[in-house]
Formats: sequence, structure tokens, C-alpha cells
Amino acid sequence: MNYKITTLAENSVYGKGLQGEHGLSLLVEAGEHKVLFDTGASDLFLRNARLLGLDLSDVEYVVLSHGHRDHTGGLYAFLKMNSVAKVVCKREVFRKKFKNERENGMLHPEALDKSRFWLVDETTEIVPGVFAFPDVKVVDRNDTHFEHFFTEIEGEMRPDTFEDELALVLKGEKSLSVLSACSHRGITNIIRAVQNAFPGLGLKLVMGGFHIHNAEEEKFNVISAFLGMKLPKRLGVCHCTGIDKYALFRQQFNDRVFYNYTGWVEANQIDYMGKGKLEKFADMASYPHVFEYPYSAVDNVPFDMKGKWHKEFFKNDNPIVLELGCGRGEYTVGLGRMFPDKNFIAVDIKGARMWTGATESLQAGMKNVAFLRTNIEIIDRFFAEGEVSEIWLTFSDPQMKKATKRLTSTYFMERYRKFLVSNGIIHLKTDSNFMFTYAKYMIEENGLPVEFITEDLYHSDLVDDILGIKTYYEQQWLDRGLSIKYIKFLLPQEGELREPDIEIELDSYRSYNRSKRSGLQTSK
Repeated sequence: MNYKITTLAENSVYGKGLQGEHGLSLLVEAGEHKVLFDTGASDLFLRNARLLGLDLSDVEYVVLSHGHRDHTGGLYAFLKMNSVAKVVCKREVFRKKFKNERENGMLHPEALDKSRFWLVDETTEIVPGVFAFPDVKVVDRNDTHFEHFFTEIEGEMRPDTFEDELALVLKGEKSLSVLSACSHRGITNIIRAVQNAFPGLGLKLVMGGFHIHNAEEEKFNVISAFLGMKLPKRLGVCHCTGIDKYALFRQQFNDRVFYNYTGWVEANQIDYMGKGKLEKFADMASYPHVFEYPYSAVDNVPFDMKGKWHKEFFKNDNPIVLELGCGRGEYTVGLGRMFPDKNFIAVDIKGARMWTGATESLQAGMKNVAFLRTNIEIIDRFFAEGEVSEIWLTFSDPQMKKATKRLTSTYFMERYRKFLVSNGIIHLKTDSNFMFTYAKYMIEENGLPVEFITEDLYHSDLVDDILGIKTYYEQQWLDRGLSIKYIKFLLPQEGELREPDIEIELDSYRSYNRSKRSGLQTSK
């Protein structure tokens, strides 16, 4: 089953113009069906959906995870906007709820049109492959989060054990994805119950809040120990999990863990991770926005798009921005979402890596993103004079042994000049002190105008939505405590470019978790 999950509201925010709030709302697109999982604390999720170009008027079902206001607060606004959707929940969701003495349950449930509600008390398939899952039995009481919460039952105030809680399960042929909002009854108990209900299927994705922000260390340990035995391929934490606990999960389970903030799109990435290189290359060959012209083929296969990118591919006159050495293409996809009025082309020779971003952008229906698989040494063969406005160099290999292979060398600057507008912008974002130092000397030697420069991006006043996009590899550097360096400079057309004649101390590493191969300490 193909699906896409878009986070419409969460405590943290990603994306220009989007807003966050203490709450959660997820849009699940499963084939031709749309299911909304919670409505956040207000109508904010509706506004974010409009900014993301998502139409919620054809949502078929809204599933309520439990009755707390930060998950049901936008329900009235949604039902007013969407006149057809059914609300799927447990009957206990209408009970009055309190945190200590403060009421925090659903607002005015008596005013709701109950004919639009579908009350479930057993696992129910609401659209093909998507199940409302209310059958959460508490097996391990050490992973419950009932403290300070109360509910009114038959006029009496009682401790809330969250009998209204349910999860959302996406069932594939070989695996399951589990969405939980707050996991008051415990994410370990939820996973156990789901796997018992669907035996023989592995965990592809677990995403949601675990309600352990500010919780005792013991609660975190219970969950982490369980996940150590039953770790999904992707673990997306958010909302009431807490950023502090995200950091601990990330430290323990590395890049399987991500933070699910407002604007995040999880587009069936897990199914694709299992694909081999041959399958990925087959996919790439069929993608309409991918152009494959490696050095070995470019002389024999004519490239007709040079000088015609605006007219024949993008079909607009918006500026073209290149990301050279794009890896998985996260930066290009992120920039494409932020700037629909610009066109972005990601370039790399490694098709199996590039496939991730190419697949995500295709599934998201992005019309301003393309991918070019080729050797960057021949990049000038693919663009005409003045056809490109900006270049991004994100975490490029510093190529410490040979200057002519460095993407910031004058060797490459001369190639960029062949297609970059005069005073076109070049962005360098790197973990490498060697590459940063070399770029500074190259810029100084040639008198190139510098607009911004910093040796520690995330502790500077320069970081913004654009610079804050983090690639897979960047997160690895950050997790190791390395500072991220950034330079934004201009490349004029006029003037002879000269290589700097200076020795630079080599980086002490080559790539993540790998030491420097050479015994040399400096290089030109």
C-alpha cells in the first residue's frame, strides 16, 4: 500500500509560512483515500494545509486518538469546512477530562452532530489498509501515562485510564505502520497489541507522541529497552515525547529516528528502503523528472534540454537553482517546497542515493524539482550561458588530495561561469574545516564578493528556514558535535581566477565514522 503522511500541526514547525502549536494533526493519504488523524488544538491545521496546497474538503474520515483538547480543538472548524467526513472514535471520547483541576477535554461535545460519528470498540478497517485500532490492553503498567489526569464518569471524578485512546494502523503486505498521538496507555502496549492483532508483519514505521517529556528516566528506559528488541525501520517522535527524549532516542538508535515536526512528509519511504540498486535504477529510468547522462553515455546520447530548461521542462521563467553533489536530494526537495517560485535541479552521479529525493518529489507532485545524474566534472555540458542563477554545495567531499576535484576550486568556478548569471550566488555549507578554509582563501585570492560567512552556523544569527534544512549526512556531523560552516558568495564573469598557494591542515576524518586515510597533516 502506498501512503503519504503529512504533519499539519505539531509543537515544532518546519517550512516558510507554517505555524506550530501544542497539538497534533496528521493527514494520511492512502491511495485515493484521505484520513485525518486528530485536529490539533485549533483551526491551525486547516491554515497549514492551505499553505501546503492540500485540500481537506475530500477527507473521508477524521480519526480522534483521544478526547484531549490539543487533539480535538479543531474539530468544529473541520466539520464546518467538510460536510461529508465521518468522525471515527471511541464513545468514551465525549467524557469530561481534566489535568489536575483544569478541564482539558473536548469543547462542548453536546453540540456536535452525533449522526456524523462512527463509534468503534474493535479494530475497524475504515478505508482499504487503514485501521482504527482501539484494542489497547495495558500489559506493562510501567509504560502508562495517567498521572495528573482525571475524567468524569457518572458524575464522579475518577483517575483517567484513557479508555478513549486509539491508534491508527496502516497495513501493508509485509509490514505495519503505527500512528499514535499521545500513547497514554503506553507506546509499548500499543505496539504489542497491534502486532498481536496482525501477526507475522514487521514494523515499518512508528510515529507519534509517547508522553515522556519531563517524565522520570525509568519511563524512557522502559520504552527504549522495548524498542531495542522491536525497533521499527523508522521511528518518528513528536509532540509530547519532548525534544530532550528525541535526542536520547537519536543517540541510541541513530538515523532510524526522526523528529516529526509541522510540515514533515513521510511518503512511504520505508517500502523503498528495502529496494536494491537495480530496482532503484529501474525506478529512476521511468521518472519523468530524472535525466541520466553519466560521463560514459553523454557523448553518445544527445542532451536536448541545454538552454531549454525553462521552456520545455519547467514551463516557466523562474530562476534555476542547482544543488551539486546532492546525495539523497533532501536539500533540493526542501528548497523546492519552500520556494515554489524557483526551479531546482539536484545533480549527483550516485543514482541509488538520489533515488530517495527523486521518489519523494515525484510522490509529492512537485513540478519545480528535477534530478540530473551525471559527473559534475562535465556540468557545463547541460546548461547554457546565463541559464542558472544559484548553486548550492552541501557537504561536498573536501577532496583534500587534489584541488581540481574540489567543487569550490577555480577549476570548477570556471565551469560554473559558463552557465551561471553574472554575480550568480554560490552557497557552501560544510562540516569540513579544510574545505571551508580553502574556500575562504580562494575567495580572498580572487576578490569574490562575500555576502555571509560563519564558522558555526547554528550558533550564529544567520540561520533561517533555508539554512536550517538538515540533510541525512549533516545530522550525522551534528550528532558528532561538529560545527557547520557556511559561506554565501558571488561569482562575477570577469577576471582571471587564480588558485590560492597555501598549505591547509587536513581534516582528521574522511566521512562519518571513518578516520583519515592519509598520514599527511597538510595539503594544498
